[in-house]
Amino acid sequence: MAQVKQADVEQSKFVWEWGGGEARTVLALPALMERGWIAAVRDLKKPPAPNTKNALDLVDLNDGHTIWTVPLSGDISAMNLVGDVMVVQLFRCVAGVSVIDGKPLWELPLEGMMNTGWSKDAFFQQGTWFAEKGIASQGIGGAFLSAKDKLYTCVSGIVYCLQPETGKVVWQQKAGFNLSSPLAFWKSVLLVPIGEELGGLDLDSGKVLWESGIDNPTQLRVVDDDVYVTPSQGLARVDPETGKALWGPGPRTDAGDLFTIAGDKLIVTSTGGCYILKRDTGEVLFQGNSSGKWAATDGDNLYLVPQGQGNTVACVSVADQQVKWQSEFDDIILCRLGVVGDRVLAIGWGQVVAYDKATGAEVWSWEPEGGGTIKDVTWTHDGSSAYFQHGDWVYGFDVRSGEQTFLIGGQFFFVDWMKWFKGSIYMHGCGGGGCIGGAKAGPAAA
Repeated sequence: MAQVKQADVEQSKFVWEWGGGEARTVLALPALMERGWIAAVRDLKKPPAPNTKNALDLVDLNDGHTIWTVPLSGDISAMNLVGDVMVVQLFRCVAGVSVIDGKPLWELPLEGMMNTGWSKDAFFQQGTWFAEKGIASQGIGGAFLSAKDKLYTCVSGIVYCLQPETGKVVWQQKAGFNLSSPLAFWKSVLLVPIGEELGGLDLDSGKVLWESGIDNPTQLRVVDDDVYVTPSQGLARVDPETGKALWGPGPRTDAGDLFTIAGDKLIVTSTGGCYILKRDTGEVLFQGNSSGKWAATDGDNLYLVPQGQGNTVACVSVADQQVKWQSEFDDIILCRLGVVGDRVLAIGWGQVVAYDKATGAEVWSWEPEGGGTIKDVTWTHDGSSAYFQHGDWVYGFDVRSGEQTFLIGGQFFFVDWMKWFKGSIYMHGCGGGGCIGGAKAGPAAA
């Protein structure tokens, strides 16, 4: 096992920096980033009109320049991108903005309480609005569902189908209001609460196709062709063509849980525990009491901290639910487990330990000089290197060898969003405000 110390890696430089301490919220929708953009909300120090409080900016990912700015009458509570239209939910309305030039296209006064559909991250229970539905961020896009070139949303118990270019209401249907996860659909069926039951609506017409009889649905997951719902009684699988329960109730799960299909098995990592179930019957084959942040899977194995063994990482085969290996760790207060390549990473308050995924042997560990907290909330990876924050520095390590590959710092007191994307790392930092930065991943150039 190699002890990794601070390597002699020249400090990396930000390619660009945007916001100057004013970027309050980052809207990192995957659809935006794929087109080379990122959006941000900032407070306006000098509002151009009495009814404007903040601004929405579209930022170029390549050089950080502001493409356009549009003043807003309120804060953004939800957002999605449909074609060239950015749809946002403000305090009293839904509005469409051209993503090309920032021109306001329409405004629809859908007042009331929106079924926002944001979920707490299963690995860190912090309610911060971010768009990526990944390991370290939140789902600000959850209130708007884009399907078949239309936009669907639920406000005060009414489901709306909107024409994104004009804001025209194509249809509306009275529904329920007890869904805490993002709206979901299967083929041509929109899955929503109807009254206090799970229901299926026709995407094109809003016609009620079925009501399931499953009471109080709180979250939905569509994984491949499987539809899972968590009612008050526990997890169930539903036939999306008829609404009939195929099995359930199963184990109790929570909003933000992760569902992974592995052949004929279903793996659930929940804030209340982790499970391996049979897909066709819901039979619980394995149950661990490790919360979601203390469990991870690669589809073949489930990695977790066994109950009552706070200093042990175990590897459980998904195929036969047998323990393949167990490894102990010392002097580490575990925050979460992660899997990158052929390594399992145990991320603690003051240390990172890497284990061989096949054998459980400890390969390397890193403990920052001078000790202190590793701020693991926003760790990210590119498949070969993993990135962590310690102090106001972000470090990157090759997960196989532990060799340091990245070092950048002196910018942020706390990085509350960090993502590797197409060769660069983008991060949003706070501490006296917030700003967004983009830096090339990998060793710094001379």
